[in-house]
Amino acid sequence: GWSGATAYNRGQVLYRVAEMLEGRKEQFVREVAASEGLSKSKAAAVVDAAIDRWVWYAGWTDKIGQIAGGANPVAGPYLNLS
Repeated sequence: GWSGATAYNRGQVLYRVAEMLEGRKEQFVREVAASEGLSKSKAAAVVDAAIDRWVWYAGWTDKIGQIAGGANPVAGPYLNLS
């Protein structure tokens, strides 16, 4: 399941979703334009932003732990935080 997947594998799944959205971009542009009443160019911008967001989150899956920090084991009775 998702909770048992590594961060790298989660990123791969999210990136694959972005690839699939990109492959069907024209369909999504038509659907967004029709449902939201947007012009084709504005709908394309919405779909592009959604695809970019999926790619962005996919890229963060294996990096967020480094940014959020954690306790690092060190020799001796010390605590090293990063």
